[in-house]
Amino acid sequence: MRFLKAQANGNDYLVAMTGASGMSAAGLGARAARMCDRHFGVGSDGIVFLSRGEGSSPSGWEARIFNPDGGEAEVSGNGLRCAAAGIGFLEPHRSEEIRIRTSSGEKTFRRLERRGNRFRFEADMGCPAFEPDRIPMRTAERLEKALGYPLAVEGRIFPVTALSIGNPHCVIFGRVAEEADWPRWSSLISGHEAFPNRTNVEWVEILGPDRIRVSFWERGVGPTLSSGSGSCAAAIAGILAGMTTERVTVSSEGGDLAVEWRDRKKIFLTGEAELVFEGRCLGAEGDDDR
Repeated sequence: MRFLKAQANGNDYLVAMTGASGMSAAGLGARAARMCDRHFGVGSDGIVFLSRGEGSSPSGWEARIFNPDGGEAEVSGNGLRCAAAGIGFLEPHRSEEIRIRTSSGEKTFRRLERRGNRFRFEADMGCPAFEPDRIPMRTAERLEKALGYPLAVEGRIFPVTALSIGNPHCVIFGRVAEEADWPRWSSLISGHEAFPNRTNVEWVEILGPDRIRVSFWERGVGPTLSSGSGSCAAAIAGILAGMTTERVTVSSEGGDLAVEWRDRKKIFLTGEAELVFEGRCLGAEGDDDR
């Protein structure tokens, strides 16, 4: 199976330009785990299987996203930006707008710039959801929003803000440098019984009214240099807490992303994605050369 590899702020994804239709989630998950393995496969933070959307216009694509542990993700801001870069690379004369359908809805990517194999996109990530049932999150009492919710983890209470960007997120305010064991806590929070589908975890430090710094723990991956949907979640949590404006620069170990919660409705995520190489995965039963 032929693929591209791209990175978005150090968050690296494989992009398989081949139809995933007809394959079970288990089959795709097994293939993802094999290809994403950094020792026995290609190595990446995830893989996006792309196919043409059935009955859609020529600009429409469908994506299924898988983590290195074989679990399927509803959406990934950085992963889909890598996929959009892959589409732009293989179809250089296409329109500046790329639409990709996911299990959490259609995402639109508007190309702002191209420099060689590096693309810059503004992505319409849709509207956030705050109701615990839509995250999903189990709470002791019925809530409209889980803002500063006291989450008990092994005898410790973490005030968390939970929301969905098409996938679940749990935001904690505080400098990760003061939490030497933050990966352990993140793993426990990610798999906490309050989150039936597990959750991504963001540790957020407020640097100013329009800038935050975030450390990411991604569900099914672990610590990552960046996260697109996680950046959106962190920015919105800061806005809801009254600590930032509605346009925020999100800094991370992998670089900066821009998040705007426009009119407190749709979220727009702006950042780059760079194609770094292309290849072919050998020895996978059922793979083809498309």
